[in-house]
Amino acid sequence: MTAKTELNKIIAPYLIHDGCLPEGSDEINHASREIIKEYALNFSRPCLVNVNYKDEKDILIDARTVVWYNFCACAIIPKYDQELYNMIKDRINTPYTGTAADYPLVNAIFDRIEELGGTTLHFT
Repeated sequence: MTAKTELNKIIAPYLIHDGCLPEGSDEINHASREIIKEYALNFSRPCLVNVNYKDEKDILIDARTVVWYNFCACAIIPKYDQELYNMIKDRINTPYTGTAADYPLVNAIFDRIEELGGTTLHFT
């Protein structure tokens, strides 16, 4: 079973029940770190993705060069992608006017992550 499949299996009952993950779940946090480990072993330069960071150097981080702590990223992709970087940077630089304007930007970012063969991470 892949790490992604294992994480999905762990979180599915919570999402079906009320849509909320439990606080401080070692099982969920460990499963997300296992996904990072799997990408680090299977891809030459996997990148952790940070959608909400203000510092540009933290948008896409080489997963092989940092400690994988809880909440270290919201997703991981197989390799660096300039288009994704630009999408996140553009969102960060767009003045926030509310969720109605931000929602399409965030959705486009996560669609791009999926197109690249990436996956979301869940930390609680």
